[in-house]
Amino acid sequence: MKPKGQMKWVGLIALLLLLCAGGGGAWFYFDRLKGENTGLESEESKLSAAPKLYLALDPMVINLTDLGGDRFAQVGITFQIREEKSAEAIKKMLPTVRSAILIALSQKGSDELLSRPGKEKLALEILAEVGSVLGVKPNSPKTEEATLSKVEVMPLKSQALNPVVEVLFSSLIVQ
Repeated sequence: MKPKGQMKWVGLIALLLLLCAGGGGAWFYFDRLKGENTGLESEESKLSAAPKLYLALDPMVINLTDLGGDRFAQVGITFQIREEKSAEAIKKMLPTVRSAILIALSQKGSDELLSRPGKEKLALEILAEVGSVLGVKPNSPKTEEATLSKVEVMPLKSQALNPVVEVLFSSLIVQ
């Protein structure tokens, strides 16, 4: 009877060691995966951890492309920017930035500006326009889709990130 009791203990100890080894291996594997993912998300996490900076533009009034030509819109735009020096770069190029935005806006109809998908598409187009003015190639697939039909006038200076993170509409009035 004594050998049978010893076999139970040896079996339990072996099972316990096997579970500990499996748990340690799983911990090591998932900890390693987490380390790889943090490298990819480091830029995004830095951006979300930093205080948000905004640059408001003066409202713009444009004629819409509706039939009859008697409709217009007043659009207020605010940029969320990456850093303070980005605001200075945008301010230096503000006439060109506003011109590019006005050209993009003047090609819209009231139905586009009043729908949510139309506003989202317009925000992406403006983001691409500002990036183009500042010499930055669009970096997201959505922006590239939005600007496929646009002919680039200025050569791109670099592959850097767009200093504008997001385009926000502070006001949008269509009459």
